[in-house]
Amino acid sequence: MAQPASRLCAFLLGLCLVPLLAACVHSAPFAAPSADQRLERLAAGDGDPAHALAGVALVVMQGDTVIYAGAAGRAHIEPGADRPMTPETKVRVASISKMALALMTQEQADAGTIDLDNDVSDYLGWPLRNPAAPDAVITMRHLLAHTSTLRDPEEYWAPLGDDIRSLILVEDAPFSATHPVPGDWYEYTNLNFGVAATALEAATGTRFDQLASRYFAAHDLDIGYNWSGVSLAARAEGGTLYRREDGTWIAQTDDTPALNASAPVFINTNNLDLAAYTPGTNGTLFSPQGGVRASAHDLARLVRELKQPHNRSLWSDPWRYDAAQPNGVTSEGGPKAYDFTTAYGLAVHLLEGDHPGAAWPGETLIGHAGEAYGLLSGAWVSTDRDLSFAYVITGISDASEPPRGQRTKAFSVYEEALIDLARDIAAAR
Repeated sequence: MAQPASRLCAFLLGLCLVPLLAACVHSAPFAAPSADQRLERLAAGDGDPAHALAGVALVVMQGDTVIYAGAAGRAHIEPGADRPMTPETKVRVASISKMALALMTQEQADAGTIDLDNDVSDYLGWPLRNPAAPDAVITMRHLLAHTSTLRDPEEYWAPLGDDIRSLILVEDAPFSATHPVPGDWYEYTNLNFGVAATALEAATGTRFDQLASRYFAAHDLDIGYNWSGVSLAARAEGGTLYRREDGTWIAQTDDTPALNASAPVFINTNNLDLAAYTPGTNGTLFSPQGGVRASAHDLARLVRELKQPHNRSLWSDPWRYDAAQPNGVTSEGGPKAYDFTTAYGLAVHLLEGDHPGAAWPGETLIGHAGEAYGLLSGAWVSTDRDLSFAYVITGISDASEPPRGQRTKAFSVYEEALIDLARDIAAAR
């Protein structure tokens, strides 16, 4: 790193004011000016290009009211066609998409379409079993809780025309041999959500992205998986995800062609013809583990759904890491005070306020984080009061941020800065 992490953390506290940099900021009229300036400094890397970000946005809500909405940097970088990042810029938000899938699944469970504790094989139409425990049933609850015993193969998606069984019913099946009993061991696995999406399709007879769009539309959210269902106007103003390599911003996903298109985007798929797709065969196609396109404002609203009474079961009885008798793999691979994942529900993180490395001491936050393609994201709501906030950060590079396994805190320094800022904004109300 070009400057020590301690110096970067210090400037992120934002205690001193500097002139505004040449980044666009959008804020609610009652927002403290220093909050905007703290976002500016974060995006600019405190003047050091090695730590600069492409863009950053933060939205804080008290109930249904936005008490702060700010952004800095750029959503899209192109000579003569730069666009500023705003709180309404939609980007690929990575694993927060898992939380969205859980909310959709709970809705189907409430409607009686699917049972979280039923053998998921009954929906899939083929046996989903760990070969080392062939009699042990795997349920939708196990999938959402990352306790199904599935493990990610090198690629955990299949292209259009393939069946999800091509990833699972193979000689070297992607299951744990050391912890084969579902429910006994937590290990974060993206493939769980490809299977869950396929099961939802089979149970409802509806393509996963379309099922999701119905859910989002019912909650007045213009968001969707792989851009499916998102308005063309919002898509055209969407954000590109970047990494910085040798001083140059390199697009990772959602560059100009994808933003100007009208069809959903897909990984590793040629000659796309969704008319030929049969629901219930390959939910991985729609990136259920990470493909939602949404803005910071969208996420601050979506995460509030976790507080609805019918969704409380998603986080009220979570898995918790037991250091005395290890029962899973945490975010840092062991019992460290700053582990990010020590309590997890059904696709919901619990950041508990009494934990030694609490993100918000004294207050428990629920929601989900995301990290992919140079993006960091988070959507959190307090269990103690009607306060929610969400952020997106784009342009992370290996040079600007140490890997999670080398951090001394659960979150990156960038996320810590935004959580601190959200806490200060809430305290000022």
